[in-house]
Amino acid sequence: MKTLKTLFLCCLPLFMAGCGKSAAADDKGGQPVRFILDYLPNAIHAAFYAALDQGFYSENGLAVSIMAPTSTTDTLRLMASGKAEFGLAPLIDVVKARADGEPVVIIAGVVRTPLASVITTKGSGITRPKDFEGRLIGTSGIPGDEIIIRSMMINDGADPNKARFINIGYNLIPNLAAGRIDGVIGFWSQEAIQFASYGEPVVIRMEDYGFPVFPEIVLFCREEMVREHPETVRKFLEANARGMDWSLSHEDAALAGLASHVEGVDAAELTPFFDALRPVYVGDAPVYGFMNIEGIGTYAKWAGQMGLLNLGTPVSDFVTNEYLPSR
Repeated sequence: MKTLKTLFLCCLPLFMAGCGKSAAADDKGGQPVRFILDYLPNAIHAAFYAALDQGFYSENGLAVSIMAPTSTTDTLRLMASGKAEFGLAPLIDVVKARADGEPVVIIAGVVRTPLASVITTKGSGITRPKDFEGRLIGTSGIPGDEIIIRSMMINDGADPNKARFINIGYNLIPNLAAGRIDGVIGFWSQEAIQFASYGEPVVIRMEDYGFPVFPEIVLFCREEMVREHPETVRKFLEANARGMDWSLSHEDAALAGLASHVEGVDAAELTPFFDALRPVYVGDAPVYGFMNIEGIGTYAKWAGQMGLLNLGTPVSDFVTNEYLPSR
């Protein structure tokens, strides 16, 4: 487990080189499509690498290149400059980009629920958001991290101004394990599992303290993509859905394929992360990628109330399930 932890913390600055290299379809006769992830390749991306390796993209006439970003802000920046056709990013980042005037459209969710949570240790004595009064919380610098714990504290009857925050980038788990901080904002499907190599984590999840159910990571493109190339969008999403179905029914092969795209990681290391996400990849949705648009609307309204953004338009103007395959 520590090998994977080290990889994710140390290799983040690489982009299209080493463990951050791009992965491209062998068949270059199809329509070129550039796809930038939200992070280094990991279990949340299983469907996309399966679609690539099993030829589902090429069968749909697409020559897809998958790229890893240097940071969480790279995806939106590269999409804004026309360097990719599709991107992945946290929901809050894409909604904020739309509020700031970027013509982005959310076309699929990657998981069905929030993944962000507050992670602490058994020894801290913290069991709920209120307990963070007077404590030091580490954040990665992602927009919304501090807002998440502040809102959870408010919903738990606490004063968030009594908590202290420090931006420590992606060096979250080592700092938490060393006792330098009392808690971190991370994914229950990623950082909480990584911490298990040090001890038993305490995970406080967003939906238990007043947050709506929404997809944590979303797939998006620009308005001109859905307007001018709707069939490409449909083919891309259909291949992703096939990749997810195949991954769920061929887990060992899917993780072996995914591991081949990440230097120094084997399938066994990816298994606990994939298994944690298995219930929320599709869940009770009709197809992989399907979104609860009402939940996204509630989340966007909450973000506005917290001063994180000023959307000024209903989410139905830029969030759609229209291009997903029917089942």
